[in-house]
Amino acid sequence: MLRCVTVCLAIVVTAGYPVSESENQQKSIKQHILEDIRKELREYYNALSKPEESGSGGRRNEDEIDSKDIDPDDENMQLFLSMGVEINGVVKKPKGLHPEDSKLLKEQSLDRTIQTDREADKEGQRRNKRNFGPGWVRWPKGIVPYILDDNLVANRRSFLEAVDLFNNLTCIRWKPRSPEVKAEAGHDGYVKIQSGSGCSSSGLGFKGDRRHNITLQEPGCGSVDIAVHEMLHILGQTHEQSRNDRNRYVKIIWKNVISGHEENFYRVLTYDRNPYDLGSIMQYEPLFFGVDDKGTMELRDENLEFLAYPDERQLLTFYDLKDVLDQYRCTDHCTNTPKCQNAGYTNTNCECECPKGFTGALCETVVTDPDCGGYVTLEDDTFNFGVSRDISVSSPNYPDPVGLGKICRWAVKAPSGYIIKMTIDDLHMAYNYDRVLCYHWLEIQYNLPGQPGIRRCGDIVGKSFLTSVDSPTFMIVTMDTKRAGKMAANKGLKLHFKLEREVCRDNQCMFGVCVADELKECNYKCVCQPGYQGEMCDKVVDDAKLNCNFERFEKCFFDNIQEGDDFEWGPGFKHSVSLGTGPEGAHRGSQFLFTEMSFPRFPGDKAILRTIVSLPEKAGCLSFAYNMFGRNVNKLSLFLEDSASNKTELWSKTGNQGSDWLIADISVPATYGLNLSFEAIRGDSWDSDIALDDIWWNVGNCDAIAPEDCIEFGKEKVYNGTRSYTKKGIKCQAWNVSEPHLVTSKYAHFESNYCRMGDAADPWCYTTDANTRWDWCGVPYCYASECSYASDGSDYVGTVSHTVNGLPCQMWDSNSPHKHKYNMLTHDQNYCRNPDSSVAPWCMTMDPAVRLGYCDVPRCERVEQECILTATGIDYAGKTNVTASGKNCLPWKNISEEMAHEGNYCRNPDSSESPWCYVKGNTKHVKEKCTIPSCAESPCFQNPCKNHGKCTVNDTSFTCTCLNGFKGDNCEILESIEEADCKRTSTGWEYSGKIGITKSGRTCQAWGSQTPHAHTYGTNLPGNYCRDPSDSGYLWCYTTDPYKEWEECNIPNCATPPLECIPDSDPQGKLYFGTYNVTQFGYPCQRWDSQTPHEHSQSALSDQENYCRNPDNKAMPWCYTTNPNRAWLFCIIKDC
Repeated sequence: MLRCVTVCLAIVVTAGYPVSESENQQKSIKQHILEDIRKELREYYNALSKPEESGSGGRRNEDEIDSKDIDPDDENMQLFLSMGVEINGVVKKPKGLHPEDSKLLKEQSLDRTIQTDREADKEGQRRNKRNFGPGWVRWPKGIVPYILDDNLVANRRSFLEAVDLFNNLTCIRWKPRSPEVKAEAGHDGYVKIQSGSGCSSSGLGFKGDRRHNITLQEPGCGSVDIAVHEMLHILGQTHEQSRNDRNRYVKIIWKNVISGHEENFYRVLTYDRNPYDLGSIMQYEPLFFGVDDKGTMELRDENLEFLAYPDERQLLTFYDLKDVLDQYRCTDHCTNTPKCQNAGYTNTNCECECPKGFTGALCETVVTDPDCGGYVTLEDDTFNFGVSRDISVSSPNYPDPVGLGKICRWAVKAPSGYIIKMTIDDLHMAYNYDRVLCYHWLEIQYNLPGQPGIRRCGDIVGKSFLTSVDSPTFMIVTMDTKRAGKMAANKGLKLHFKLEREVCRDNQCMFGVCVADELKECNYKCVCQPGYQGEMCDKVVDDAKLNCNFERFEKCFFDNIQEGDDFEWGPGFKHSVSLGTGPEGAHRGSQFLFTEMSFPRFPGDKAILRTIVSLPEKAGCLSFAYNMFGRNVNKLSLFLEDSASNKTELWSKTGNQGSDWLIADISVPATYGLNLSFEAIRGDSWDSDIALDDIWWNVGNCDAIAPEDCIEFGKEKVYNGTRSYTKKGIKCQAWNVSEPHLVTSKYAHFESNYCRMGDAADPWCYTTDANTRWDWCGVPYCYASECSYASDGSDYVGTVSHTVNGLPCQMWDSNSPHKHKYNMLTHDQNYCRNPDSSVAPWCMTMDPAVRLGYCDVPRCERVEQECILTATGIDYAGKTNVTASGKNCLPWKNISEEMAHEGNYCRNPDSSESPWCYVKGNTKHVKEKCTIPSCAESPCFQNPCKNHGKCTVNDTSFTCTCLNGFKGDNCEILESIEEADCKRTSTGWEYSGKIGITKSGRTCQAWGSQTPHAHTYGTNLPGNYCRDPSDSGYLWCYTTDPYKEWEECNIPNCATPPLECIPDSDPQGKLYFGTYNVTQFGYPCQRWDSQTPHEHSQSALSDQENYCRNPDNKAMPWCYTTNPNRAWLFCIIKDC
C-alpha cells in the first residue's frame, strides 16, 4: 500500500512526441523484458488461484514460523501480523516482526502526489477529484498513452509489470504513445514515466491534451506496488484515508502530523461505491508522516491494523479492482451479467470474481473440506422455536484432536436488519510459544468478505465477535491446520452463531438484553433480567433474588477481576474439561464456570471472581454448586469484603471433593459496601480444576432446600411430591371429595389434591374441570431435567430461562411485569415450562410489551438401548418387536407414514402407559403394549462409581474400573500412584522393578556379589533384580545356584494402562510409557522403528511407535521429530 505525500510543484507540459528514442527502440526494449514479466505474472496469478497452501515443498511453513529472524519483506508478513495468540485470557501479538523496516514501506515513504491548486483545497471545501468523486473526468475510452523517459532504466520493469496487470484485470489499456493510439483514444493526453525525486504523480485523473507525469526515483521506487499506486492516481483515485466516510474507520491524530503534510489527510468528496478498504494499495500505513515516528492514524478497530501492511502477493486488493471496474464501467459490455453471490462481482470477462474461499460460476460454492464447513443460515423463525437463530459448529473429531491438513470454512448468513454474533465456545489450536505465532488458526472475517480476517489460536473460551457495519449479514470463519500441516494438532474448536439486532450493536444493557424499539427507528430498549432495573439494567432491585447460571443469554453478577490474580475463570461445558479432573457436565443447564488448571498454569496460581454490583447491605444467603474433582485439587474459598477492603473468609474447601456437584449455602452478614469473591488456587499439577454453577443470592436466611418435584430413578412407582395440576394446567380435584367427579374409594386416602401414581404408570389426578374426569400430571423425571422427550416439552424441567427471541423470563412467583395464574410453579424460578399443553415450553417475559414467548429447549437424544428411562417409555428406541402377549409387531409404514422410519419396533408415540405396537386382529390391526424393562433395574444405572470410575455390569452386580490414583469398590479412595512391577517393552530394557527370580524359580545373585559366580556385567546395579546389562534383548540375572551361572527372567507384561503423567517418584520420566507423541514445539514424533528423517541407534525402542520416551537418562522424555531440521526435542508431559 502506498502512503503518498502531496506537494505542490510547477507542472511542465511538453507538446509533441519524444525524440530521445524511437518507437522501434521502445518496442524493442519492451519486448526484451516482457517475457520475464509474463513469467513473473504467471507465477503471481498462479499464487492467487491456489485454494490454500499445502505447506509442502521447499522451506516448510513451520520452519518459517519457528525462525528467530523473519525478513521484514517476507511475503507472509501480513499473515503473521494478523495473528493473535490467546494465553490466560489475553491476546498476545507476535514477537520479532518489524514490518516498518521493509524496503517497500521505505520506498512508499518517498511517494508524492503533485496536485493542482484546486485539488489542494482544505478539508470541508468542495473538491472534484479523488477516490473516485463526482465531476471527475475519466480517461476517454479507458486508454492511457505513455512514454518512457531515457533516464528510467531499473524501474522500467516494475512499471511494465503494472501495465500488464491493468491490461489483464481491467478494461484500462496503457499503450505506448503513437499517432495510432492518439487516433484510437481521441485525445493527445499522455503520461511520461520518468526517474526523478521521490515516487509521484502529477495530479489525479485526466487533465486533457497535455503531459501527465509519473516519477519513479532510481533507486527507491522500484516495486510494482509503487507503480500501481501512482498509476491509480493518474486514473483518478485518491488515498483511501481521504474518502468522505473515513471517520467511521480511522481517526487522524492531527497533532502528530509533520507540519506541511496535513493535506495528505484531508477528507474529500468521493463516491464510496465500495466499502472502505483498510488493505487498499491506496491506504496509508498508520505511522506515515508522523512527528518522531508517532502514529498519524488510529484504526477504529485495532484488530485490523495488519491490513495496512502490504501483501506483496496481491497488488490490487479485491476492492481496489472493483473500484476501477466500477469507475470505468468495465462490465457495461456484458449482455448476460451473472448474479454473483457471496460478495462476488462481475469482472471484465463477464464472469464472477469471487472472494477467497468461494468458487463456481456464481461464487456459490464454499471452498472447504468435505467433512466440515459449508453454509450456516440464521433465520428469525420463532415458529421453529429458534432452532435457526442460534447454531453451533465444531471441528472434525471435536473434542478429540482435529486432523492435520484441514481447511474448514463456514459461510454464515443472516436476514436483513440483523447482525451476526459469533462466540468461540472452545478453541485450542497450536502455536509457537517463543515467537507467539500460530501454527494452526481460526480466521474470522467479520470485517469484509473480500478482506483477510484476523487469525486466532491458543486457548480461547467465550470470546465473541460481531459482523461489521459494511458486512452485517455475512461472516466467514475458516479453520486452517493445513498451512503448517506437519505440526501436531490440538483439540480444535467449537463455535456458535446467533442473530443480534443491528440497532443493538453497541448497546449498553448491563444485566439484560437489547430489544429493537418498534416505535422508534434506530432506538433500542433494555429488557432486564429478574432482579435488575434501570434504563441500562444496571441497578439491583431491593431484596431481589439474583442468579448466575452461566448460560448464553444471562450475565452474571460475578466477574473476573482485572488485576490481582494470575488467570481467569472461563465458561465450561461438557467437553471443555480434562479427563481426570473437573465435572462431566454442568450442575444445571449446559454451561458452568471453571478454572482450567493445566499448562500454562503453575502451582499456586490464583483466579478470582468478584461481585460487580452493589449488593444490599443486609444479611443474605449465597447458594452455589461447586465441583472440586482431581487428585491435586488445592483450594476454593469465598471471601467477604467491606467498604474498607477488609477481607474475611466465609467458607473454603481443600482437596479432592469427588466428581459430583456439591451444594453450599453460606450465610452472609449485613455489611456496608458488601462485596463477595471466589478464589480458586491451582494445585501441584494439572488435575486440580475447580468449577462453579447455579449461584443464587437473596436477602434473608438460608432456607432448607426444597426437594426437587420430580420422579426419581428406581422409584417410578412412588411419587410423594406436591404437584397439584395436570399437564394441561387444570387444577387437581381433592382426593377426599367427590365433586365434580366421583373418586374411587381406594384412592380417597391420598393427600390433599396432589398428583399420585394410583396403580398407573405415571402420576395423575381427577380434575376440577367437569368435562375432564382425569388426566396425567406430566411430573418430570429428575434425570432428564435439561432436555425433553415429549414433542411439546411438557416433561421439561430444565433451566432455560429466555424465549427464542432472547427475552429474559419473568419469575413464576412474581406478577410483575405480567400478572398470571401459574403460582403453582413458584419453585421453578423463571425457567420455561409447559403447564397448559401448549405447543412448546414458554414463559412470561420481562418485557412489559411482550406478555409471553415460547422457549427453545433441547430435545433428549433417544438412545438405542433395551430399557426405558421414563415410566411410560416415551424415550424407548430399542429393537424389541414382540408384544407382552408374544405377538409380532406390524411394520409402522403400513399404518403410519410419520412412523415409517421406526421399522416394526415397539414405540410410544402418543404418550400411552407404555411402549406398544400394532398387531394383527380379527378384522384389522389392533394396538397392544410391549414389556420393556426399566433402565433403573441395571446395577450401573446412575453410575455408582465415584471419581469418574467406569461401571461394568456383572449379572446382578457391577464392577468399577477406577482412574489412576483411585481405588475401592466404588473408586472412592484416593491412593498414591505407583507403577506395577512389570515391563512395557518386548525386551524389558526399561525394567526397574524388584523381581529377582529366574524363569525356573531360581533366586538371583546380587549384582554386587561375586559369589557363587564371578562376573563383570552389572557390578554397579542395585540388589539382585532382573536386568539386561549386556544388551542381550531380554532380562536375566546370575543365579545363587552354583551349577547354573545365569538364566533369563520371566517378567510379566503390564496389564494396566500406563500412566499418562510423570509421578513424583520418577521426575525424569524414565518410566513414562504413555501415548504422548508431540514435542515441546508441537512437532509430531518420528517413529522409533523409522530412520527417516533422522537416523538413530535406539533400536530397543522399535516397539514404542512414536511415543515420547527417556531411554538415555535425559532431563525428561523426548523423541526424534518429523521436522528434518530438528533432530530431537523434549516433550512437555503433565505431572501426576
